[in-house]
Amino acid sequence: MFKTRLTCSALLAMLGLPFSALAQFDQCDIDTPAAVYGAQTWLELGHPLNMTIERLGRLQDSAGAKLIAVAYQGWQRGKTEQQISNEVAALCKTFSTDDLLADIVDSPWPALRTVCGDASESVLNAMNDSGSTSAATVLFQFKGEEPAPNLLPLAEQAVALKRQNTADTQILEQLYSSCAAKNSAEKTALGREFYVE
Repeated sequence: MFKTRLTCSALLAMLGLPFSALAQFDQCDIDTPAAVYGAQTWLELGHPLNMTIERLGRLQDSAGAKLIAVAYQGWQRGKTEQQISNEVAALCKTFSTDDLLADIVDSPWPALRTVCGDASESVLNAMNDSGSTSAATVLFQFKGEEPAPNLLPLAEQAVALKRQNTADTQILEQLYSSCAAKNSAEKTALGREFYVE
């Protein structure tokens, strides 16, 4: 009796399948539950879809973002976990491994990819913690006396939306969207101001 050790790639070669089929399958095994459970968690925390995509480390128009969007919308519509997982897995299989990995970066994440979500959430939390509808008070809540000219527009926008009785999730979504529309130089300046220790 021969004892032969088959590797996955050898088995795939014997079956006439390309090695990339294994890589894509493995990546979908990772990306499907990450999208399903990540979307559920951030939705439960009141984060809008655009921030959820960022919080899960994906760029807005990437393959990973599309998986997250399907999961997020499934949870919003009250679908079961299995239904959502099946839909996300089916979509995942339509992407190449390169597509699925295209927006992945090793830690630490660049500030340009995190500053909008972090700043939007902090401004909203500071506004809610202070109970104020004054932009200056909101900024003081988390920056103290330190000048924050790049954060001021976000605080002003949050306060204006709160005065209109806008829900927190919608405030977050609008703050994030306006920040995400900024150019790289503006985001870098915001990051320097926000992430100062």
